[in-house]
Amino acid sequence: MTRVAALTEIMMFLFVSFAALPLWAANQSGAAIPGREPRAAHTTAQAKSGEDGARGAGHELSELDRNLREAASLGDAQRVKALLQKGAGPNSVDKDGITPLMIAVVGDIERVRGIAVKGIAESWQKGLPKVIKAMKGDAATALALIQGGAAVNAATSRGIKALDLAALGGNPALVTLLLDRGADANLRAKRGETTLMVASAAGHDSIVKLLLARGADPLAQSQDGITAAAVAMLAGNMEIVKILTKATTPKGSTF
Repeated sequence: MTRVAALTEIMMFLFVSFAALPLWAANQSGAAIPGREPRAAHTTAQAKSGEDGARGAGHELSELDRNLREAASLGDAQRVKALLQKGAGPNSVDKDGITPLMIAVVGDIERVRGIAVKGIAESWQKGLPKVIKAMKGDAATALALIQGGAAVNAATSRGIKALDLAALGGNPALVTLLLDRGADANLRAKRGETTLMVASAAGHDSIVKLLLARGADPLAQSQDGITAAAVAMLAGNMEIVKILTKATTPKGSTF
């Protein structure tokens, strides 16, 4: 796979975060995708421990759970708290594996999904900024869900987590909140994508710095052998390339 095709995989990962498209959409050429084992030991499988309380996968959501998702989408923290007290599930998932916490991080997720689907028909250069602009996550709502038992490392079938979505949206308050509450910056998505790659592709300098400061591995590779620096370079985010290069340069080096 070429580096450009690998970047396309990362970009499609961002779009699929919302569009919930089938896997074939990530490989529009139809060619087989060679895979390599990611270097880091962290995987989304590790995120499953302690999260067996998730419910709703493949099942109809209850009215309480649907109301909770609506409140999370609107950023209504007080209503979220009230619904949780009534028994709404903080880890309920829809057919796509989306949790209320993920919705709180995104905002109006149905609108963002629609923009993502249109973005796929355009190009990531045009579509991605529209997706990012549409994201209106709310930290107070996210905190209410976490305090009510939401699992911060819960992931969809593609391995997408709330932290990935917060990084994509470029919201430092949400990223900090999730990290403070136990989100793992080095958990991998299905094809080895990392949160740092997401932030690098999206062009969020401050989020990249924040993730690095909180232990994100700048040398981690996706299954296609692409690093966060490569993603940033191919996306034209050269300031992030400098940040990541500095993070991987040994101290005292004169090179």
